[in-house]
Amino acid sequence: MDLLTPAFGTFFWQTVTLSTVILLLGKFAWKPILKALKEREDKISATLDAAKAAEEKMVQLEAKSKTILQTAQHEGEKVVKDALKAKTAILEEAQHEAEEVGNQLIKKARHTLEQEKVAAVLAVRAEVAAMAVDATKKLLNKELAVPNAQEELLKDLTKNS
Repeated sequence: MDLLTPAFGTFFWQTVTLSTVILLLGKFAWKPILKALKEREDKISATLDAAKAAEEKMVQLEAKSKTILQTAQHEGEKVVKDALKAKTAILEEAQHEAEEVGNQLIKKARHTLEQEKVAAVLAVRAEVAAMAVDATKKLLNKELAVPNAQEELLKDLTKNS
């Protein structure tokens, strides 16, 4: 049973050795190990904080990009609507101008036709008058060829006047 109960000297020296090892480890090894663990913990904590900040920034950027995309869509729709309005206005204006020009052309054509009609009527009257004068001239020449006919015509004209 000597193995189970150590001698006092062995116990003493083991206690002194263990205390020395603990003191040496505490002074030279334990502090650097704890310092390294603390640094690693701080580094991990900083990395987690940076990851959280990056995630928050990513969420903000996504929201901002969504807002920008919606704004761009609204602007695009507005531009399309404005372009359609402008197109409609231009078409209406062009149609109105075309109607005005058409009406003016019709008015000018009617005026020209009226002038040509008046000119034609005047030309026909002049020709009819010229024909009547020629016919009268020929008729008078025939009737006045007889010597007494001139005197009778003169008497008839003076009676009617």
